[in-house]
Amino acid sequence: MPAIRSAVSRLLPLGILAAVLTIALGPFWPYIVGRLANVSLHAPNWSLWAGVPIVIPIHVSAALTALVVGTIILGFALVTLNPMNVVLVASGGLAIAQATPDPLAQVGALLVFTAVSGIGIAMPYLMWITMGEAAVAPLDRLKAIMARNSTLIVAVILAVLGLVVVVNALAYL
Repeated sequence: MPAIRSAVSRLLPLGILAAVLTIALGPFWPYIVGRLANVSLHAPNWSLWAGVPIVIPIHVSAALTALVVGTIILGFALVTLNPMNVVLVASGGLAIAQATPDPLAQVGALLVFTAVSGIGIAMPYLMWITMGEAAVAPLDRLKAIMARNSTLIVAVILAVLGLVVVVNALAYL
């Protein structure tokens, strides 16, 4: 029985998160599915790199290095501007480290944590990539809805976090 309660307490927050995301994206599912049906992925032709002068790959690698360095600097700047992010990321990292001593499991959990935490930022970009100009109207509507209901959104997020804390506390009783 404690094993079932522990499994439920771990899976319940993920189920709630999945339900909230599914409901929040509800109005946009027809657009997303319709656009995904028409997506054709184009892989780069790497054989073309053999014919370019060496200066071009050097410039590309320099640009990618600058992108990585800029991303790290931006991450530190955002942490400085909003210290609450440090608490959330640190608590996620500590929860992952405490969950298992196996380094491979920790890396896997960290990748899942990073993917889930980045969904909110990546989703509009993915919509823009898949839908093109057709994504502007739905994203503008979503922006207006979120601006109009920002206090409700924060209240729901805090309620879910509180529910997670309560469920985890009850799991140890």
